Amino acid sequence: DDPEVLAWERACRILLSAQFAILMFCQLYVNRFLDLMVDTFSQLFINKPDAEMGVLEWGLVQATMRRAAKRLEGTYVALFTGTLVGVVPLAVDIMVGLGNGSTPEDCSGPSWNWIVRQSVTVIARMTLCLHALLGAASITEKCSRTKCFVNSLVVENYPILDPDRAYLVRYMDDSGAGFYINGMKVTAFGIAKVFYALGACMFGILVQALRQHL
Repeated sequence: DDPEVLAWERACRILLSAQFAILMFCQLYVNRFLDLMVDTFSQLFINKPDAEMGVLEWGLVQATMRRAAKRLEGTYVALFTGTLVGVVPLAVDIMVGLGNGSTPEDCSGPSWNWIVRQSVTVIARMTLCLHALLGAASITEKCSRTKCFVNSLVVENYPILDPDRAYLVRYMDDSGAGFYINGMKVTAFGIAKVFYALGACMFGILVQALRQHL
């Protein structure tokens, strides 16, 4: 192999990995900010349980959340697509080699070493992507828990059966606040299903590669 080509290949890999990491850390930073906004809303309501003010504050929270999600949804799609793109050549290399009756040495480069490197890269990206998506899902879960918290809050000198607070809880429920990507609410259950399928795919690829190697 040409050393210059290998050097360019390594440089491109480093650049892509750096971009992947930068996107993920930007997502995590925004997610922390949105998480803090929800916590601040809860703290303000404890200090002053005013339902009318709570409606206004929650409207601000959900508007900020939707705006941030709209700005970030492209980065989430890019990260997830980049993760899938890493799985495809690995699967094709193994399946095509197996279908043609090729030996491990007939695949792209020294087959086993290449498969191991690609598998480690894909698994690392899947882990980072999962971490970023779980951060978004935690915001959705916290919004769901916040309305339960407001509904169960008992404050001294305030009536337990408060119709204004009941209206606030209903308003929070109807608002459907959470983190959305392309119009779909991000939940931990949905993420678990997607990454279960990806994990099963990676496991099948590694098992197939091990059979070829042996």
